[in-house]
Amino acid sequence: MAAPGSLPDKKYTDSLQTEVDAGFLYGHIAAAEEVPAIARMFRELGEIEQEHATKMQAKLQRDGIAVALPPPSWWTRVLDRIRKVLS
Repeated sequence: MAAPGSLPDKKYTDSLQTEVDAGFLYGHIAAAEEVPAIARMFRELGEIEQEHATKMQAKLQRDGIAVALPPPSWWTRVLDRIRKVLS
């Protein structure tokens, strides 16, 4: 268990960021998808990734490390912008 208020290890913050980014992208892909079954699949994947992020955050908090869910990374937002341009 980490000391209360300690900083999380970079591998955990990187993993948390990856989960948030994946959830963001899956959600946006789902919103843009015209085929309902495919949209539902991407929406479900996004929800799973968000759940992973929330569980990881809760685990870190149980270990005494307070960390907020990060926003999607700048690179993920760039990828989403490219998706919009190419759509």
